[in-house]
Amino acid sequence: PGAPAVGDTDTNGKAIYMVDAKSGGLKWSLVSGGTTTFAGTDSIPAPIGILDSDGDGLTDRLYAGDTGGNLWRVDMPSDNPKHADEPWTVFKLASIGGITDATDRRFFNAPSIVRTFISETIETSITDEEGVTTKIASHQEVPYDAILIGSGDRSNPIGTDTDDTFYMFKDKHVNTQTFSSSSTPVTPSTIVFGDLYNYTDNPFSRSLTTQAKQTLEIAVSEKSGWYVDYGISGEKTSAEAIVINGVAYFTSYSPQNLSSGFSCGV
Repeated sequence: PGAPAVGDTDTNGKAIYMVDAKSGGLKWSLVSGGTTTFAGTDSIPAPIGILDSDGDGLTDRLYAGDTGGNLWRVDMPSDNPKHADEPWTVFKLASIGGITDATDRRFFNAPSIVRTFISETIETSITDEEGVTTKIASHQEVPYDAILIGSGDRSNPIGTDTDDTFYMFKDKHVNTQTFSSSSTPVTPSTIVFGDLYNYTDNPFSRSLTTQAKQTLEIAVSEKSGWYVDYGISGEKTSAEAIVINGVAYFTSYSPQNLSSGFSCGV
């Protein structure tokens, strides 16, 4: 059968399994009714992004994209998925898919994970004794994990209906831990498309006054990441991104325009 229609749930591949490399036995499962319950409804077709957040040589966090345009984060803070105090948990970090052809963004590549700092510009209001309020902008170095991934339906490479995009999601929860409705902090809210800043035209490359640049910095800092739209109809991400010296490199594929047809001479 073909791929599910736009907005429909998938029936296959919506799970993650961990097996013992020596015995082949199942160690852990992320699936409805599995070791860790999973509420996802879309297939996970790509390799999993892995992270050792504390530098002890052991993977303690996973990131996985699915065909519904969702990005999931799995935290493994202990050696036991069912640990009494630190069980493994999963939550939806981001969701940028939709139910129309244009927003049918799907993840078929592994996310890239970059640990870094961002210089955010924060605007605060201070009111003096006379009731006069002044806005002050300050710079703060904030640690975060940049999760980079692009959308594109690899099962339909010549499709041109979807507006695919490359994304950077800011994950500010840099410590691996158990997340729940009662944890501190509680499970983070899901990042949606409107929470991202449009970097398509490289806004900082413009000629800006000092005030305009500061206003732009504040606007970008308030967002949970950015996105870059592809400029060609049907263009889609074709591979995992690579980051070198703070620059992200990624490839895309654009279907050929076949409207003019082909001619062949002998």
